[in-house]
Amino acid sequence: MKSDGHSRPRFISLAIFILGLILVWSGIYATGCSLKPQPQKSSPNETNKSNNAMKASNDLKTLLSDLNTIVLTLTIPAGMSETPPELINPSSQTGGDSSSRNQTATNQSPSNQSRPSGKAESGNQKSNDQNKDQEKDSKSNLTDDTTQNKNQKPSTQKNTTGAMQPTAPEKGTNEQAEWDKVDMLVQGLHQKWNSLEPQIIEQGSHPEWITGFETQLTKLTNETKDRKVITSLLTANEAYQYIAYFWGLFPNHSPPELHRLRYHTNAILLQSQVKDWSSSKGHLNQLKEEWDHLRPQLAEGEQNLTSQFELSLLDLQTVLEEKDEELIKIKSIVVLSNIRKLDKQFSQKQSENKSEQGPEKTPKSP
Repeated sequence: MKSDGHSRPRFISLAIFILGLILVWSGIYATGCSLKPQPQKSSPNETNKSNNAMKASNDLKTLLSDLNTIVLTLTIPAGMSETPPELINPSSQTGGDSSSRNQTATNQSPSNQSRPSGKAESGNQKSNDQNKDQEKDSKSNLTDDTTQNKNQKPSTQKNTTGAMQPTAPEKGTNEQAEWDKVDMLVQGLHQKWNSLEPQIIEQGSHPEWITGFETQLTKLTNETKDRKVITSLLTANEAYQYIAYFWGLFPNHSPPELHRLRYHTNAILLQSQVKDWSSSKGHLNQLKEEWDHLRPQLAEGEQNLTSQFELSLLDLQTVLEEKDEELIKIKSIVVLSNIRKLDKQFSQKQSENKSEQGPEKTPKSP
């Protein structure tokens, strides 16, 4: 009995000790679990900011695309459709190959929209039949020029083969259609900017950028209204300069230096048309500075593309010093073509980075 009396307190003490150990280890385990990184949930404010940034980015691209369409349309009355300025990579807007750049402005004209193939073939057949009849009339009346002139319709004219062809529409009619389109697009720019401006402010734009863009937009409106074609092109390019600044507010975009390279090259191309050689040389110097900022961002394996651009820049400088307007056009287009290649290279690099990071999740509204 004495033995049982002494063993019972020991058993109770041992049980208490074991229970204490269990409690201590449980506390340590719980603390360790709490130290593990927990997945963070985006707050409603962060989600809203992400959504707003994505919307602002898309709206800015739309605004730039419309401004580019205005420039391409203006090149038709300016006689520059073969050597147009560029605000964006043509394939980004048309979805086609960049080799079709010179046809873009013409194809975008309302007066050049394609008709249904059935009607076109029917119209061509009627025209051919009419030409055959007119050729017969022409042959039968060769001995009597007076009779032939009386039978000739006012809406036709004789071509080099002697056949009668419908007269082409007057040049003023086509130009008026282009200007009407420009007026509509400029009006749309005001509406799009009204929607985009608060988003740009939210992304941290400097006030002078916004003021500068609005000033150029007002000038563009007045100059297109007065049908000042070269001045309108110059002002549209100045507005593009500020879009290049806005572009830098979004880290997922291509480098803003690419747009500034285009801006300065466009300015050289356009200023040479009005023989403003001083401004052209100033833009050339700034073009070189922007290239110095962009070049370090290129990979080491892109030496060939780097050399192409630098050589084209040197050629442009040479013809600019000689004040050769036609060669300035040609060399400016070569520089713009190389900028297009640089743009494509950066786009591919961005796509590769996105694929390595995995699919991008579209933010949802809270």
